[in-house]
Amino acid sequence: MSNEYPPNPNGVQQNPYQASPQEQQGGMPPYPPYMQPPLQGLGGWLACFQVYMYYVLIAFFFTIPSYIFLMWMHNNPEEFESAMPGMTNQLFAIYGERFTLVMIIGIILASISLVWMLVNLIFFYQRKKFLPRLMIAYFIFELAGTVVTMLIIPDVGVFTTFSTILGVALAVAWIFYFMRSVRVKNTFVR
Repeated sequence: MSNEYPPNPNGVQQNPYQASPQEQQGGMPPYPPYMQPPLQGLGGWLACFQVYMYYVLIAFFFTIPSYIFLMWMHNNPEEFESAMPGMTNQLFAIYGERFTLVMIIGIILASISLVWMLVNLIFFYQRKKFLPRLMIAYFIFELAGTVVTMLIIPDVGVFTTFSTILGVALAVAWIFYFMRSVRVKNTFVR
């Protein structure tokens, strides 16, 4: 038995694992049908996750000032009563006596989340190996913040309940994605 390859029509011996000259000049060799290219890079669901991270950052940049404005509005109702009679009482009645507590907790949680998401974004583009665990911890923190908020704020309607359920489902889905995704394991390796 010979280790030589069978002759080809041109009479030139070739290694079957070596790319053709056209493929060596710039193209990648095609993968056999049973072998797919490795899933890596910031494509696929990670592209959607990048959009989610930027959305969260923009939302927190608006959320924190709005909490501060509501607290100022609550402490200075006389300035708004002349422009919008009865509006401030309706707005603050939703939160009851815990308005200040809710706003302070909201500012603290939003500030922590904003800084944490900025750090996550930096590590995301550096493709750090520990980023999946950091993202899972972030989503667990967000779930805990949701639970605390639900316990403090009285029921304010169907829309709030629906958005809370949707947020929890989204967080759980991202947790499972970062735990199980092949692309995540192949991308964050530094």
